[in-house]
Amino acid sequence: MAALLRNPRRGFPYNIAKISNEVEPEVTWSRYPGVDAGKLWIPSEEYSTDDANEIKEKSEKVIKIANDFISWWFRL
Repeated sequence: MAALLRNPRRGFPYNIAKISNEVEPEVTWSRYPGVDAGKLWIPSEEYSTDDANEIKEKSEKVIKIANDFISWWFRL
């Protein structure tokens, strides 16, 4: 099943792994302060509304892909 999610296929032409790889680092960085290049990195000071909206759109796309996959897999 993992291969189906990584590589586009007829009937399921999405690459959910690519989207996940783009979103995952932002999820981690956005939760907690950290140190980047020796400097304190504070999420609320680093992310803009545009950044949040971009991740929101990608997350909504993943939810749609997941729903489409379930429908395709179970032939709903």
